[in-house]
Amino acid sequence: GRLSDLGQRLRQELREKQLMEEELKLHRDNLEELVNNKTRELQESQARFKAIAENSPDAIIITDALGIVLYCNRGTEKIFGYSQEELLGQSSIVFLPPQIRETELSKRVQYAQSGEHLSISATLESIMVRKDGTEFPVEFSLYSWEMNNRSFFATILRDITERKRAEEELRHAYEALQRSRDFFENVFNAAGDGIY
Repeated sequence: GRLSDLGQRLRQELREKQLMEEELKLHRDNLEELVNNKTRELQESQARFKAIAENSPDAIIITDALGIVLYCNRGTEKIFGYSQEELLGQSSIVFLPPQIRETELSKRVQYAQSGEHLSISATLESIMVRKDGTEFPVEFSLYSWEMNNRSFFATILRDITERKRAEEELRHAYEALQRSRDFFENVFNAAGDGIY
């Protein structure tokens, strides 16, 4: 009687425990597979980013809200003349002309202290400064994002010295062409009907 019922209940509880353990193992295996897949996807994403960023001729710079350089690529080294090691952890105001550095730093401190997040996505032209102090024209795209209640900025920057030089040459050529056109127009107007 009672011993038999107790044995039956123990076998039933043992079966239920085994079923729960099997189900738990299945969930654990599924979770482990999911974590492994997500880890692999993250590693692949990081490898893609690194391959693109490190081989870009453009400077790619990531900073925090204060402008502290958290990442920069080889393009940054080539354009500005600083090594990546020199820039990491430093303020990105070193790229700005000396006369605006203090004002820009004050703006960044004020922004960081405000706790606001500004969504920025813009492409601009400006003047930047190389490590040797020479100023040069740049075109840059600036993007911002927020993660874990912190603001970050990515700048993709291109030296446009050659483009500006070509634009200037084109402007001079156009002006010379305009002067020639004006000269010949004046000659033909002065000659009137005397030229056949």
